[in-house]
Amino acid sequence: MHIRLVLGGLVTLALAACETTGTPPTVTGTTTTSSPETSTASLEQRLSGTVLRLQSTDGDSAPMVMQLNEDGSSATSMGGFTLTGQWQVEGTTLCQTDIRLAGMPSDDQTPQCVEVSVSGDSVTLVGRSDDGNPETFRGTIEEL
Repeated sequence: MHIRLVLGGLVTLALAACETTGTPPTVTGTTTTSSPETSTASLEQRLSGTVLRLQSTDGDSAPMVMQLNEDGSSATSMGGFTLTGQWQVEGTTLCQTDIRLAGMPSDDQTPQCVEVSVSGDSVTLVGRSDDGNPETFRGTIEEL
C-alpha cells in the first residue's frame, strides 16, 4: 500500500523539492566554505555517520533529528514520526530517496533534496515548503 506523506513541517524539509544553485562547498576539517573546486565526496564524507539536530528558523515546526548513516541509509524524526530512506550528496545538495513511513513507500518517488552548508559543528539546510517558499532549518552536526 502506497501512502502520501503529509506530515507538516517534516514534509517541508525532509520531503521538500529543492533548487540546486550556487557553488559547491569545500570541506576543510570540519569547516565548509564556498569554492568551485569542491568535490561531492568531501561534503558526503563530512555528513556520513552523523546526526543533524535541527530547528526551523521560523519556529513553525517541531525539532527534527536527521541521522545519516555511513551505509547511505537515513532516518529523519520529527513530531513523533520517523521516515527512513537512502541519502546521497550532489554538490551542495543532500537528497533522500526511497522514503518510507513505517516501512511503507511514499507514492511520490521523486528524490527529495535540500541545500546544505556546514561550518564547524553548525549546519544549515534550505529546502522548499509546500507553498514553494524557502524553508530554513539550522542546528548542529554530531558524529554518531
